Amino acid sequence: DPLISLRYSERLLEGKGLTWTDGERVEGYSNLSQVVIVAAIAATGIDLITSLRVFCIGSMALALVFIMLFARRAGAGWLGSLVVLALFGGTAPIAIWTIAGLEQPFVIACLAAALWCLLELDLSEFSQIRWARRAGAALALLVWTRPDSPLFVAGIAAGMISIAGRRRLGQVPRALMWLVGVPLAAWVAQLVFRLTYYGEWVPNTA
Repeated sequence: DPLISLRYSERLLEGKGLTWTDGERVEGYSNLSQVVIVAAIAATGIDLITSLRVFCIGSMALALVFIMLFARRAGAGWLGSLVVLALFGGTAPIAIWTIAGLEQPFVIACLAAALWCLLELDLSEFSQIRWARRAGAALALLVWTRPDSPLFVAGIAAGMISIAGRRRLGQVPRALMWLVGVPLAAWVAQLVFRLTYYGEWVPNTA
């Protein structure tokens, strides 16, 4: 599966677009952001396999940073935060996903970033709306990374409404506009690209 994505990254680097072969265009990937980011890393002269490893390991490292920020802002001390990271990073699935070459590390990084931003929004009593914008940007990247990401967006939006409570319910629409609106715009943009570039409503992987 990672080699499927790398095939698209390779042809993108060669100037042949997001294609599998010459001729009919087929969207055979489901992780657009990974394909593009790995191609961008490889454009610096690093070979594609190494570029993919840089992307995956770097994404997981970024995820750990966001998890640390979340733990610290949630009230954990340095020792508690390190325990959280050790427990999380020491699990077998995390270790496997970090080196497997698929999009899971970037998915975790996007989710961790969004949740940290929402915690900051909550701690600001929903007054610092920039955190909703940042969470929306992280979720937009998530939408371009996995086709099931709108489910995550819906769940996180429901969670935000829940933490707002009655006292701050009037501030939710503005925050939702960014939290849901930005990833929705990203989803629409990808759909328009798919229709114009591939002539299909859904990717071939569907």
